[in-house]
Amino acid sequence: MLENKLATLQRLVSSTQEASESGWQALIDEDRLLSRLECLENQLHIYGKNHTEESLRQELVALQEDKSVYETTAKESLRKVLEEKLEAVRKLSDLERSYSNTEDECSHLRQLCEGAQTELQELAEKHETQLKAVAEAEQKLQEAELTHSEELEKVRQEKTDLEGKLEDMINQENTLSAKVESLQADNDFTKEQLTAMKARLESLKEQSSGIDKETDSQSVQVDIISIDKLDNESQENSKELEDLKTSAATVTVTAGVNVVDTDSSDNSDNSESETNGDFNKDDVTDGDSAEVAFVKGKA
Repeated sequence: MLENKLATLQRLVSSTQEASESGWQALIDEDRLLSRLECLENQLHIYGKNHTEESLRQELVALQEDKSVYETTAKESLRKVLEEKLEAVRKLSDLERSYSNTEDECSHLRQLCEGAQTELQELAEKHETQLKAVAEAEQKLQEAELTHSEELEKVRQEKTDLEGKLEDMINQENTLSAKVESLQADNDFTKEQLTAMKARLESLKEQSSGIDKETDSQSVQVDIISIDKLDNESQENSKELEDLKTSAATVTVTAGVNVVDTDSSDNSDNSESETNGDFNKDDVTDGDSAEVAFVKGKA
C-alpha cells in the first residue's frame, strides 16, 4: 500500500518535471517564432513604402518603443517562467524530502512488522508448548484419577471383606460366649453338687460311729467315686473354659485389628466388652478350680 503510494508520487514528480520542461521549451519556441514573424512583417512594411527621413525617424522611434515593450514583456514572461520553474523545483524538493521521509517511515514500519512477526512466531511456539504441557498434565491427571479410582475401589472391597470377616468373628464370639455361659452354668451346677457331696461326707463322718463299717465303707466308696467323677467333669469343664477363653481372646484380637482398619470406635467398644468378659471368665475358672481342689483334699 505504502510502496504503491510512493511509486505514484514518484511518477507524479517525473511527469510534473517533464511538463515544466516541455512548457518552458514551447514558450521559448513560440516567443522566438512570434519575434521572427514580427520582424519579417516590419521589414515587409518598410520595404513596401517610400519613407522620408522624418517618417523613417518616427518609424524607428516606434520600433524602439515596440522593442522596449517587447523586451519588457519578454523579461516579465521569463520572470514568470523562472518563478514557475523555481516553484516546481521547490515542490520537487518537497516531494523528494517527503519521499525520503516516507521511505524512512516505511523502513521503520517494516522493521516493526518484522519484529512483530518474530514476536508472534515466538508467542505461537510458546502457546504450542503450553498446549502440549496442558495436554500432558490432563493425561497425567486422568491417569492419577483412574489409579485413585482403582485404589479406592480396592480399599472399598477390602473394607467389605473385612466387615464380612468381622461379622463372622462377631458371630463366632457370640457362639463362644454362649458356650462359656453354658459351661459356666455346668460349673455352677457341678459346684453345687460338690458342695452337697461335701456336706454329705461331713454328715457321714459324723454318723460313722453308729453305722456298720461295711455299709459305711460302701457308702463312702460310692461318694468318693461320685466326687471323683464330678472332679473329672470339673477339670474337663475348666480345660474347655480355658480353650474357649483362648479362642475368644484370639477372636477379640483379630476383630480388634480388623476394626482398626475400618472403624476405630467399634474396636474400642468390642475390646472393652471382651476384656470385661475375659476378666469374669478368669474369676469363675479360678474359683471353680479352687473349689474342686478343696473337695479333693477333703476326699
